[in-house]
Amino acid sequence: MTTSPWKKSTRSGAGSGNQCVELRLNNGSPEIRDTKDRNGSTLLVDAGSFQGFLAELKADRI
Repeated sequence: MTTSPWKKSTRSGAGSGNQCVELRLNNGSPEIRDTKDRNGSTLLVDAGSFQGFLAELKADRI
């Protein structure tokens, strides 16, 4: 089992930087959590669906 450390965007806001979500890979599957509630729920996303989401973001369609 391979789990990467949590990461957040460097553009997450000034000051405390708690205006975003954090992301990590757990065995190749993205996990997402709220920076303000790190002990709360974690959203596990299908890797293919997440790649499609990122492609839409990069193409400025979302």
